[in-house]
Amino acid sequence: SFLPWALLDTSGNEIKHLKGKSGVAMVFEGGRWVWPGIREGFRRKVSVAGSDLTMTTLTLNPLAFTIDGFLGSSDAKHIINMARPRLKPAAVVLADGSADKGSELAEARTCSEAWMDRNSDAVLKLVGRRTADLTRAPLELQEDFRVLQYKPGQQFVEHTDYYEVEDFQHQPSILRELQNGRNWLVTVYLYLSTVQKGGQTYFPSTYGKPLPSATGVCTGPSVKPKRGR
Repeated sequence: SFLPWALLDTSGNEIKHLKGKSGVAMVFEGGRWVWPGIREGFRRKVSVAGSDLTMTTLTLNPLAFTIDGFLGSSDAKHIINMARPRLKPAAVVLADGSADKGSELAEARTCSEAWMDRNSDAVLKLVGRRTADLTRAPLELQEDFRVLQYKPGQQFVEHTDYYEVEDFQHQPSILRELQNGRNWLVTVYLYLSTVQKGGQTYFPSTYGKPLPSATGVCTGPSVKPKRGR
């Protein structure tokens, strides 16, 4: 699926008619809405599925935000219970030429994962609708959901949430997925639990900084675990 170009207001809502309209309008090539970051720490109210939430800019490059209260506590616990019996060691997609780094890659991602069909449950459907409302992107562009479990000492080291085409020239299945410029538009992740220590998600290469040379080094802006964030 491809998003057509669109004329949007400052809240990401499509403007179908200009008659009687005033204020700022923005044209987005490919229809890809991006919330303006403005500045670090900037806070704005956003309407998500009828609820008014506060979105705070974490960093401008990469563009990242935090939102508290996106998911209720009971819904978070429900998803945990659904995912628990399906958990298995998390997989890592290897770029070309990475096969000889087996031992190093084995330590790169040590958590467990469970893939969840986003249409298989009422709560997952709710998360999908709220995510589509937040990102202003159609539901059909969403992947199935992935629940990750991190136990003490486990990690997923620095990585990007998109694929560089040149890194997968010998992997036809991935190249097919990347045809016509396809890639991830946005990553939305939710904490399903609150912990007292650890568990942060770090953004180590903000504003063009190089990734840490040592695996597992935690630097840069971070997001602390809080259920529903």
